[in-house]
Formats: sequence, C-alpha cells, structure tokens
Amino acid sequence: ILGIQDEFSNNTSWRFVDATQQFSDIGDPFPIDEERDIDNLSNEMLNEDFIAIKIGDVNASATFNVTGAIAEVRNRENLKFEYEDRFVKAGELVSITLNSTEFKDISGFQLTMEFDGLSYSGVESKSIDVAEYNVGQIKSDIITMSWSSATMKTTATDELFVINVIAEEGGYLSDMIRISDSVISTEIYQGTTYNIKGIELDVRSDRLLVEQIELLQNEPNPFKGKTTIAFYLPTKSAITLTITDVSGKMLKIIEGEYEAGNNGVLLLSSELGLSGVLFYTLETEGFSETKKMILIN
Repeated sequence: ILGIQDEFSNNTSWRFVDATQQFSDIGDPFPIDEERDIDNLSNEMLNEDFIAIKIGDVNASATFNVTGAIAEVRNRENLKFEYEDRFVKAGELVSITLNSTEFKDISGFQLTMEFDGLSYSGVESKSIDVAEYNVGQIKSDIITMSWSSATMKTTATDELFVINVIAEEGGYLSDMIRISDSVISTEIYQGTTYNIKGIELDVRSDRLLVEQIELLQNEPNPFKGKTTIAFYLPTKSAITLTITDVSGKMLKIIEGEYEAGNNGVLLLSSELGLSGVLFYTLETEGFSETKKMILIN
C-alpha cells in the first residue's frame, strides 16, 4: 500500500474464497477455504462459486475487468492540511506540524509527499497516532503515508501529526514540500459512506519576515588585521552592527541601510583598539542576534 515494494512477499495479489464458507467470526475469518474437491464428476456443475478478494485494496477501487475500470475523479473536493511556513537553514532539523480544522469524521487517509532540499527524518503523533509503520520511505526525498482508525474522529481536530526533516539547503518550506500522486493516490476518507476527498497543503501566512534574517560567523575567525561580518536580509532594511568587549563596552558601531540578500561588513582590527574575545550584535526592526569573535595580535 505504501509503495515500499511492488509485490507481496507473503501473499498473492488475489485470494479466492469458497462462497459457501460460513465464518464463526467475520473479524477473524482464518483459515479460509480456497479449494473445493469434487469427486466422481459426472454432471455439469455450473453453480460452483468463489469470491475474489484483491489484497491491499483498502477502498475497493481495484479494477478486475476492462469494463469495470473506475475513472479518476479530477474535480473532487479537497481537505486542507496546513503548516507554518518559515525559512530553514542547511543542516537544520525541522519539525513540520500538520494541522487541519476540517479533520472531522475521518476514518483514514493515504498520501505521497515529496521534498526538495529536505530529507525525511521521522514522524511524531499529535492528535492522531502515527508511527514509522504508517510511513514508507521510497527515497530520502519521497515518502508515502497510510493511516486508518477503527474509531472515526467525529469532531474537528487541529494539530494532527509532525513530520521531521533535515534541511539539506536553505529556503522556504513552502518551496520545498508538496503532495502528489506519484507513488500512491492522495485521498482521505470521510463519513460513514467513506466519501473520498483529496488532500491539499495550505501554508499559514502568519510568520514574520524576521525569521529569515541570518547573522553569520565572521570570516576569518580568529582574525588578525581584518575580518568580514556577513548577514542575510529578506528585504532592504536599516541595520545597526555593534562591536563590544567582554565587559559590554562599545568599541564600534556601524549603521546603514542594506539591500535584500547577502551583505558583508569589513572590520579592521585597527578600528577596535584591543585584542581578545569580542562580540558583535546585528539589530534591525524586531530582530537582534549576537555572535562571538576573537581578535589576535
């Protein structure tokens, strides 16, 4: 079901059960009668019947003959999974919480999720119980999920589950995640009649741009003579860069308006007047971050 393998290692694609078999417990039917022995065949026996069961067909959508093909519904209603967008840095472990205010009367879902610049790391439960056996990792950047519950959730739920990923490069999450049908069809089952809907990702837009500002370590560090302090701005902004010693005494202040993107400020040791451990602080509207550097003689 999750697309991890393309054949059943301990089963067959179809099973055929004797239609006359009676089950004492339909919840636990095994063993099942899959053969019928006929002794002394002398007459036509056209009423012998078996019931075919497609293994892995969780929503009864298997096509068993040419005329029984089910057309794909392209205009079906979608249910939204939401997450908070933000800027992530290369090497960062990122936890993506998927939310939905529409997750009501849901008995199960399946999906394919693809990443660009992210690699799958794990899954965590929130309001619904999910574990690694609910996830199929096709590649480091493609996963499938299949979840179901014997007890249908009758009330709307907000936080559903968490997907953990490792950022292989910097960027916005909204540019790095998508849901597709590349491995298994993405669909969710709602109501007592198991109405099939699609799933779409919706980005929460209440994040602040200051989450994207990045102050980098000065290069070189330690330094002698000169060093460069680099920083990234998402938009053109007025900044203040302050250099202090370990006691907090201000040694130099740099103010100015810098363009969006990567910026650098050249700092000369002759401007500071002393050596040893120093600190530099980048400030702009709603943002402040401090890093340490070392000046040697």
